[in-house]
Amino acid sequence: MTTDGGIVVTGTGGVDVQPDVVHADLGVTVSGPDLSEVLPAAEQGLTRIRDGLLERGVDRSDLRTTQTSIWHEDRTTDTGEPAPSRVHVRLGLRAVLRDVGASGGQVHAALADGGRLARIDSLTFGISDPAQAQAQARAAAFADARRRAEQYADLAGRALGAVVAVHEGGADVVPGLPKARAFAAASMPVEGGEQTVGASVTVHWEWADGTGG
Repeated sequence: MTTDGGIVVTGTGGVDVQPDVVHADLGVTVSGPDLSEVLPAAEQGLTRIRDGLLERGVDRSDLRTTQTSIWHEDRTTDTGEPAPSRVHVRLGLRAVLRDVGASGGQVHAALADGGRLARIDSLTFGISDPAQAQAQARAAAFADARRRAEQYADLAGRALGAVVAVHEGGADVVPGLPKARAFAAASMPVEGGEQTVGASVTVHWEWADGTGG
């Protein structure tokens, strides 16, 4: 936007970064007629998954419980008569895997340790320390704003002066498409692809003749 008070322009910028961590949401689901049997079975299954991850190099501080759900199911027979109810237990565990290349093998082995009760809810990729990429994205956004402002100033027959104000629009991490995400019985290859760290900034310049403050 150009006015006698200067020019206000919004710029955007982004930096592509390869994720360096994997967030794996794993768990166990057990069903049966009696909670006193179902709950211990679920706890044992989750313990086997946790121990399997620890044995394969995952730090204990990178493991945390994410879900504990217990619900009862009332059932009837085909003729509508009451049938014995069932209880379901769902326990979840989130693991932060800091070696993307090894994460597929770690998850596959942990699921094997958990046995038929084990489940995988999701694998998501992340950036452990996005600060440097965010700084680069902000610099790119400011440079984009300056290029736009210089073009508009040239079209208006004016010259840019000093910066009057800067308003940051935020820096976001946008997941990209993974290169591969195939799950097989004997292996689990995982590729994180790239994620884009983006930023936007709105900058107000005064004109070189001093107007616009």
